[in-house]
Amino acid sequence: MSKQRGLWVAILLIFVLAMTTWHVWNTESKLDSVWKNWSPAGKSANFKILKRQKLLIKQGAKTTLLIAATSDLHGTLTSTRLLPRPRPRGLLHLVQKVRQLRANNPELILLDAGDTIQGDPSSFYFSHIVREKLRPLPIIEVMNRLKYDAIALGNHDFEPPVSVLKQNIAQSNFSWLAANVRFQNAKQPLFPPYKILIRNGVRVGVLGLITPGVPLWIDPEQRKGLIFDEMLETAKYWVKVLREEENIDFLIGLFHSGDNTRYDQDVASARDLPYPNAAGMIADYLPVFDLIISGHAHRISPKRRTNQLNGHQTPLVAPGTAAEGLSTVLVNFEEQSGHWKITET
Repeated sequence: MSKQRGLWVAILLIFVLAMTTWHVWNTESKLDSVWKNWSPAGKSANFKILKRQKLLIKQGAKTTLLIAATSDLHGTLTSTRLLPRPRPRGLLHLVQKVRQLRANNPELILLDAGDTIQGDPSSFYFSHIVREKLRPLPIIEVMNRLKYDAIALGNHDFEPPVSVLKQNIAQSNFSWLAANVRFQNAKQPLFPPYKILIRNGVRVGVLGLITPGVPLWIDPEQRKGLIFDEMLETAKYWVKVLREEENIDFLIGLFHSGDNTRYDQDVASARDLPYPNAAGMIADYLPVFDLIISGHAHRISPKRRTNQLNGHQTPLVAPGTAAEGLSTVLVNFEEQSGHWKITET
């Protein structure tokens, strides 16, 4: 009987040892990611929170900001279809418009809400077939020339080989933002969460967020080790930093996420993922942003000039896809009690 008991104890010990070894191996395997120990280069490098002093504003001063935004370019420079489209497509057809805006407003803020480098045949060719290591993808070259200030990462930006995304981040003359992407077990985001700009005497904070629905669409190897956090709680944390430590005057939410909360929610909740389209929810339940730029849904809103952006508690614009639209927002300010107050949008 004692021999039999000893045999069972030995079997149990072997089983426990095997399970412990498997757990350690499995944990290391999960962390063995192409993103491990990586940090952004170029304009996205060396993010740091700075406790800035409030900008001094001259009594009675007035100023303006012009913000222009694209989204979901998907590498599109021009239309590649033989059949006619209802409206022009591709970033090249906006070049003259952007240059004209900048000529009239040298302090223009130019942004993009993500899904930038994957989709167009030219981007696919230079990402997957003939890799060009000394130059960024054609869409990034054009964006560099147009002097974009910042873009938010989109889910499709994780589709090309990871080395392509890393290279294009390094070769961009603008920042790639994603406050809610972090490496497993890390507390700080992998990418810069925000960008600070000073234009026409106004300190602007641009907070970038990506849809947490990335696991619905992107291959596990491409995102191995990455966590995509819920957007609303992430926004609450960084808004506090931007308002209280960076002392910004104007806050822009640059979100690769649609404003219809119900869209894709069923499939996301089936996999225990947060709302993939949370831009509208943030606009309504966290109305501390001065402007939200919403991508991902390929929707243009508004479609014509207006002095009133309706639909949410926070002004929200959606530039559409493939440069079919260019959202432009003109904001007027005047000094009141030492602060900039928005008088008209």
